[in-house]
Amino acid sequence: MSFYDCILEKVRYFLKNWKKQYLILFLGGVLLYLPFSTHFLTNPDTLWNGLLYKDEYGWETGLGRWGLEILAQLKGYTISPAAVTIFSILMLSIICMLVCRLFNIESSFLIILIGIFIIASPNVANTLTYYYCADFYIIAYFLNVLAIYIAYRHKGLVSWFIPVLAIAFSLTLYQAYISIAIVLSEFLLVKMLLDVEMKERQILLKVIKLMIVGGAGTAIYLLLTRWQARRGILWLVVDRGFSEMGNIDFSELPGQIVNCYAEFINYYFRNGFLNNNWLHRKYWNLFLLLTLIIFGIILLWQNRKQFRWFRLFLLILAGMLLPVGCYIMLIIAPKVSLYESTGILLIPAMNYVYILWLMLAWRIKGKYSMFLARKCIVPLGSAMVGGILLLFVAVFQSCMQNNLMRTYAVATTVIQELDAVTEGTQDYPIMISGDVDLGNEELYSIVKGTVAHYGMAWSDINGRNGCWQAIFEIYFGREYTVCSREECEQIMAGTIYQEMPAYPNEGYVKRIGDSVVVKLGES
Repeated sequence: MSFYDCILEKVRYFLKNWKKQYLILFLGGVLLYLPFSTHFLTNPDTLWNGLLYKDEYGWETGLGRWGLEILAQLKGYTISPAAVTIFSILMLSIICMLVCRLFNIESSFLIILIGIFIIASPNVANTLTYYYCADFYIIAYFLNVLAIYIAYRHKGLVSWFIPVLAIAFSLTLYQAYISIAIVLSEFLLVKMLLDVEMKERQILLKVIKLMIVGGAGTAIYLLLTRWQARRGILWLVVDRGFSEMGNIDFSELPGQIVNCYAEFINYYFRNGFLNNNWLHRKYWNLFLLLTLIIFGIILLWQNRKQFRWFRLFLLILAGMLLPVGCYIMLIIAPKVSLYESTGILLIPAMNYVYILWLMLAWRIKGKYSMFLARKCIVPLGSAMVGGILLLFVAVFQSCMQNNLMRTYAVATTVIQELDAVTEGTQDYPIMISGDVDLGNEELYSIVKGTVAHYGMAWSDINGRNGCWQAIFEIYFGREYTVCSREECEQIMAGTIYQEMPAYPNEGYVKRIGDSVVVKLGES
């Protein structure tokens, strides 16, 4: 059977046997993220860059994501938040099915669980607020899963050629999704090692193939990117380290690897990145970790006669490399900070640890052990973690809605004051200082580390002015110009600005020189 006949057969099998689970995941995902489709809940980046139309991807190109411009041209640079959200969920549902097929998971119960872990992840919730590129990012996600799927499950030249191109193009859209390919490869290594019927030589050949595919795809991307940079076609950003992608400083590598482990622990068990105290999430993560270790020990014991030192070594190595795979961006672009607004987008593979937990539990044999794992521990742990993830997405969207309502309410009064000060004209450049009081700090502590926590405007001078300029244009049809950074710094250094009251006190909007200043709070 040829590769193409095999693909058609897979499609027919999928439509015949998995259409029910697929529809449940897709429709469930659409309902889960319905506010994104109906209310256009967005973040400051999307407001600033374009909520409905974006024809300039210069900044993204500077980050090495020059493939975004190509896909944007194909859809005429237009942005439809509802269409982007629905399309992204459609792709995520397909990704879930590919992952399940990759690990031979056919149980409806497990498919739905894996769908929750993939679709309801904090990374996906944040990604979907970037309407101008969310669909492109999810395509990058899909390409990495597809690359590993084809490379692992198929043979022949096509099984090398397509995965290499898929990984190379995915990197032109968003580099962080290479972690998905790495983590899936590590999981496949665990799966092969636990398959006692699979010979060591077969395992090595599969591992080498996956490594070559990933390495070749990455090399093609880096070569094309650097060639464009040398020709002056694109200018890579220096301050975030993207101009040095692929240049590994081996003297710093040990520290970077240690940082991967530290951040991995921080993500699941501490509060430095996410709020793991909420709903006792860190204790449920600890519960899953302990049972994951126990499942591994049980499986080793059950297969002890076939498990030689070679398999044991590779199994330990796969487990040790998991944090590095999840946080590979800390090595690829070490100057990028996880604690900036887009930090959570750099680690899309974190929820896959829950999938490993399910995969190991379902390989346990023996009447008592199997019953305990599949009927007690897995349903309990999955129900709690899945429920926390679903609630997190709900809280995330509530905060996003609150951001919109609070900001819109403040903007309405600001427009009235601007009209009074400028006599209804839009000829004066404006400057906005301070942030909108979003209230409910306890609620916002739940979405710590996400874009929902930032409101609808960035806190730096240019970012805040750019976001407010977009708010006035999109929601009120006012096309104000904004002051430059130098003008803002000069105004804020003056006595008149320093003596101005802040919103909502009378006088928070004032004309200073040739500009109009809106003081929402201290900068």
